Amino acid sequence: MVMVYTSQDRSYIRGIVFELAYPFPAPGAPGRPGASKRIDFQFPPKITSDGRKGSWEEGELRGVEPIAVFKTSGAREISIKWTYIVDGGDWTSEVVSNNVKKLRGYFAQIKGEGGQPTPGAREGLIVKFKMWRHGDPRDAMTARIKAIDVKHGETIVCDNVDGRRGAAGGANCGSAFIFPLRTDITVDLRLWSQGSAAQSGDKPHQDLQKLEPSTPPLWY
Repeated sequence: MVMVYTSQDRSYIRGIVFELAYPFPAPGAPGRPGASKRIDFQFPPKITSDGRKGSWEEGELRGVEPIAVFKTSGAREISIKWTYIVDGGDWTSEVVSNNVKKLRGYFAQIKGEGGQPTPGAREGLIVKFKMWRHGDPRDAMTARIKAIDVKHGETIVCDNVDGRRGAAGGANCGSAFIFPLRTDITVDLRLWSQGSAAQSGDKPHQDLQKLEPSTPPLWY
């Protein structure tokens, strides 16, 4: 039976942008038109942690609180979790596995679109991210991925075989269609900007032109 998704869940997903810099090549046809840069969500993801750190230089004094001088600010650290389930409908084993491959291939984006290092290949590590009022609900922010964790469930299925879905290992099951029924993803994001103050006209600290110049207040 094909899974039915609520209109509320679909509307929540439309408010999310999670986009890599380069398109993920379709299987057997690298760079084919329509190859996607976006990570697609089957269910609304959840932000499970969202914080930021700073470092201080402290000088202890006798009998009173220490003197503290602020030194540096860390990136905003966001941990996102979501789930895929092979559902016998649009969310086939191929669709789910391709989204997983996009994510795991992120750290190879430094090679550039053609698979070879290029002068601008570092921009392949830029992620466009927007998720409801966790930041600016209208404009995406640039980010980078610190870590990707993929966990698969124990149940495996075989789909798209003669129009049917059945247990892996069945008589009509081809190995190309076997995949875990459930996949859980955790991604640790860090907001990423050029490090300049747009209002003051400071020069950027990073020379990646596709990065946002600075972190807007709605993304603090």
